Amino acid sequence: MSCDTPRIERLLAAFEHRKVDRVPNFEILIEDRHTSRLLGKTVGHTLGSAKGASEDEYVSPPMDPGDYIEICKMIGQDAIGFDALWAPLKMMGSDGKPHIITDGSIHTWEQLDRVIPHSKELDIEPRRAYLREYMEACKGTDIGTTIMTAAPVMTPYQFIVGFEEFMMKLHTDRDFIEKIISMCMDYYMDIVEMACEEGVSFIYIADDIGQKGGLLMGPEMTRKWAIPCYRKIVEKCSEYGVPVAMHSCGNAVEIIPDLIDIGTVMYNPVEPTSGADIYDVFRKYGDKIALSGNIDIAGVLAFGTPEEVEKDIIQHIEALGGRGSYILTSSHSVTNDIPFENFMAMIAAGHRHGAYPLSKGRPKRGDCHAQGRLDDLLRHAVEKEQEHNIFTPVTRYGVCSGCGARSVTYFLPTEEKLCEHCYKRAGWQLIHEGSNQGWHRTTISADSET
Repeated sequence: MSCDTPRIERLLAAFEHRKVDRVPNFEILIEDRHTSRLLGKTVGHTLGSAKGASEDEYVSPPMDPGDYIEICKMIGQDAIGFDALWAPLKMMGSDGKPHIITDGSIHTWEQLDRVIPHSKELDIEPRRAYLREYMEACKGTDIGTTIMTAAPVMTPYQFIVGFEEFMMKLHTDRDFIEKIISMCMDYYMDIVEMACEEGVSFIYIADDIGQKGGLLMGPEMTRKWAIPCYRKIVEKCSEYGVPVAMHSCGNAVEIIPDLIDIGTVMYNPVEPTSGADIYDVFRKYGDKIALSGNIDIAGVLAFGTPEEVEKDIIQHIEALGGRGSYILTSSHSVTNDIPFENFMAMIAAGHRHGAYPLSKGRPKRGDCHAQGRLDDLLRHAVEKEQEHNIFTPVTRYGVCSGCGARSVTYFLPTEEKLCEHCYKRAGWQLIHEGSNQGWHRTTISADSET
């Protein structure tokens, strides 16, 4: 069997501390520069929440599942997934229509009383349709599916209440926080039950409760507000035999014993820049929970050479892979800032050195697509030319200077930072491929669009 052949059994085995053919590699988010390089066409990010929380983010999955599957076959990734990450609580707008709250504006009980909870028809059933589409596309491939969901703490502090107000209300108005989290959890429990009913391979909780140096809310508050939410999700999933993984940015290793206690099977990504030491975590908990991540996107992946990336992968696999419970993953996601050759070096090194039984000094694998791409890149072959055939604009999540909304903003040639709607209204057109690629000023504005 080729090292590139995706097998959901490989990933599930790691959750259960079992060895199969090799250490799995799994990224929930690969950004568009890399997906475009892999497929030779513009296909977008693998995860919709990479675009932030917006009306558009709830409309459809980020990528055609057929394209996603082709990427998995190229890099040997065992599952595809999309997200239902931000709870779609709504407020009636001036146009008389409900709009998803993303501006952190709910600060009073009067405002909270006007918040519209999620709808199964509008918010759950479309996700069911997407999951069925993904699962249908996976038939015959041995590729699994996941939904990244459940941010019951992060959604309130980032999009509903706002960070400072949320943290203050943890001390001044706990009933208010309890109500917000409860409304979010109603949505997440419906999503989780739907996904389990449809036969999803695993559920991926993603709730950023960590920061550099430790937990955002401290251990006491985290155990009061976050852990009970995760417990409910794990208990629901256990009714269907569906495993639950956990992602938190920052350093949340202090609550790993709590995650183990409630039955979580994997913790990601043990960010090295947060002060978390994955080797220490492995010594303490590696026999009880699988670990994923730690390949530093602020270090070797972004700034190292392919040789340095390979050396780092070898170190991780030798120290963490022996029990079968390590999953090769970046320390957050494969961002556009990472050189493509370093991404390929990570995958190739994992396939080469992560084969069981682990052994030093293995030769390059002839069946590894990533190794072939890396060799071409290092020989300055056709990939260098292809890089110039796909235009990827510079984007950052932030405040649009046109409408003031928080969304993905595009850096225009005029040095403005506008969201997709505003740059179109301003008469800009974005062309990704071909001889006319780049930014162009047009005479047609979005106001004339139907």
